[in-house]
Amino acid sequence: MEIRVIRSIVFALCLTLPLPSLAECLADVQLPLDLTFNGNVHSEILANEGDIIRYRQYDFERKKFMEMTVQAGIFVLLADKYPGDAATFHWSTFLPGRKDIVPGAKFHAEASVTRPEVAQPNSYVLDVNVLGAEDLNILGCHFPVMKIMVTNREGKKPALVVTKWLHMPTLITLRGEFIEGGVLHVNEVTAIN
Repeated sequence: MEIRVIRSIVFALCLTLPLPSLAECLADVQLPLDLTFNGNVHSEILANEGDIIRYRQYDFERKKFMEMTVQAGIFVLLADKYPGDAATFHWSTFLPGRKDIVPGAKFHAEASVTRPEVAQPNSYVLDVNVLGAEDLNILGCHFPVMKIMVTNREGKKPALVVTKWLHMPTLITLRGEFIEGGVLHVNEVTAIN
């Protein structure tokens, strides 16, 4: 059960979703907004205020639901699989905001993660390396993004490295990649509804 939550959190780190608008390609987007990612995953953006984004994620293939609250498009604050079954991240270190995510920036953050089904909290460490600014073509639109490498470790589990292309004005991860079990997983926006 814990592995499923971690996989969902990893997917969320890849996606760490979206937005009030998608640059000049979309006009007058209203929340909630539904985004489709490859793999039949849908994300409904509920709020994007300041440095916090909140969304619901539906993985129709795996029949999973999760509601996420994330700081600066990177740092998970809450991952709620079902109402009342939430993994809560208690960060003991500084969490950067949107304005702090600039080329060359590096962050180390530590938290404890509590889950209702687990008696003891797990340690959680996140190392963030902002690799630089890029231009990403998604759905025929060009977006200025930050390419970010995120390494996360929970408890004694092996570290997982996620590369994400984050659109900073909206905190939308338009593309994410990670290797799990020797397989490269790519999550990318395929439709905006």
